[in-house]
Amino acid sequence: MSAITQNDAFVAAIEIGSSKITGMIGRRMSDGSTQVLAMAQENSSSFIHKGAVYNVDKTVLCLKDIKTRLQNACLNGLVKDFVHTVYVCFGGQGMHSVRNTVSRQFEVETRISQELVDSIYEENRTQCLPEYYLLDIIPQEYKLGSQFSMSPVGVLSSGIEGRFLN
Repeated sequence: MSAITQNDAFVAAIEIGSSKITGMIGRRMSDGSTQVLAMAQENSSSFIHKGAVYNVDKTVLCLKDIKTRLQNACLNGLVKDFVHTVYVCFGGQGMHSVRNTVSRQFEVETRISQELVDSIYEENRTQCLPEYYLLDIIPQEYKLGSQFSMSPVGVLSSGIEGRFLN
């Protein structure tokens, strides 16, 4: 593995489910894929049942253990200083998440405004499935050309793609 720099885009993901909690750290590659660097998993069936946390203390201990194992697996913890994004997923019966993408293309490079980001968010909200109750909209990232950003306002781009988890 090459030397780690501030420009590396590391992400962490944690899935909290009724049977297990899984954590992962990966490096975002230039082609948009993610290279998995480390993964850790713990059984959660004794403290999470049907999507509900029954023992908060055991859940916290499990999450701390997964975090420690991931840090130790990634260059003795050096990657943690460069993780830019952490995704968290909660599973449970009856709870579903739906990914959605809203794109806009421009004829000339345009400065991305807060109003534009808000309109993309609103378009995403109106595209939700009517048979589901929308609990939350979580912007995952914005793609500006070949670059990914969590805060696109002020950036010049010929297009923007908002990625959401509803």
